[in-house]
Amino acid sequence: MLSWVEIDSDALKFNIKNFRKILKKNTKFYAVVKSNAYGHGIKEVVKIIDDYVDGFAINHILEVNEIYERTNKPILVMGGYDKNDLVHLLDKDLNRIFLVVSNKEQIKLIREIVPDVHFYIKVDTGMSRLGYRPDSNYFLQFLEYLKPYKNQILGLMTHFANVEDVTEQSYAYDQLALFEEAKKILFRYFPDKKQLFQFHTAASAATMLIPESQQNLVRIGISLYGLWPSLPTKLSAYNIYKNKFQLKPVLTWKTKVVHINEVPANTKVGYGCSYQTSTKTKIAVLPVGYNEGYDRSLSNRSYVIIKNKRAMLIGRVCMNMIMVDVTHIPDVKIGDEVILIGKSETNQTVEEISADTLADLSGTINYEIVTRIHPYIPRIIK
Repeated sequence: MLSWVEIDSDALKFNIKNFRKILKKNTKFYAVVKSNAYGHGIKEVVKIIDDYVDGFAINHILEVNEIYERTNKPILVMGGYDKNDLVHLLDKDLNRIFLVVSNKEQIKLIREIVPDVHFYIKVDTGMSRLGYRPDSNYFLQFLEYLKPYKNQILGLMTHFANVEDVTEQSYAYDQLALFEEAKKILFRYFPDKKQLFQFHTAASAATMLIPESQQNLVRIGISLYGLWPSLPTKLSAYNIYKNKFQLKPVLTWKTKVVHINEVPANTKVGYGCSYQTSTKTKIAVLPVGYNEGYDRSLSNRSYVIIKNKRAMLIGRVCMNMIMVDVTHIPDVKIGDEVILIGKSETNQTVEEISADTLADLSGTINYEIVTRIHPYIPRIIK
């Protein structure tokens, strides 16, 4: 095994426990495990946390197949689907699989393939993605269309557009106000179900920063895995909770040295000859590249950790390999363990390369860094 991801089960449980402390009474905790649990391994994560959460949220119906036999908890499917997707639900218990609907076309598909499935109505309150705005005729027409299927409606949901990137939450509160209007309209159309409807709006950042957003359940994704949605979120959370709310990163990504090469000064390295050595250099080759999820934009910019020391990446990231400079690290040999994301500690020093660090270096967000780690790389529960 030349590359693997270690999943810290204690860190996962720690993060859930901390979120539980700030949830309102009777607010349910749904763990978002879409996109292979944000790269952490959907099967492994569900195995670890099944006893600690109230339900799971995914994006695609095919992800139901990944976790259905691993849990008896409710599964919320938040993304789109067609006939071929819905067929996968025919042999499932539809009492614990909930869909999200945004338009009439989805209802028609549901009625044709899985007519008994229950669903949440997605409301657009400012994301301009799925659902209709409650102040539009489209929303009213949709609710009118849904009257024959009222017993399948579980409630409403929405998604915030701008909680993570700011410390001032006026836009989020505008979205909440629109969501409250949507609830009032829903009650007018279905007054006999008023006490039965459920509502949810909050993902990780809103759950932490906007208590009013928690509603009946929260959908915790990125921060379930110990990653902050953004620096502004982290700063805002510290202002609210001080040190009483913390997160522990769950994922460590490792690989091994597969080759060592010594080259003289003025030697070109990698595709495009984008790096040239200035002195005699010892190069270690690692078996990960952009196919495995190590972004090409990290070429000549990033570093890894070998023997508790940083080794700079030199040359371009290849499809399946990268090269690092280990001239300054004594006794590096083939088979030595390398940290791509994670922490190395000795009695004297601590070295770390985090998903946030790689995100900063590649001009993206930590979500993308971990989610793009290739599914075929083994996830090992520690």
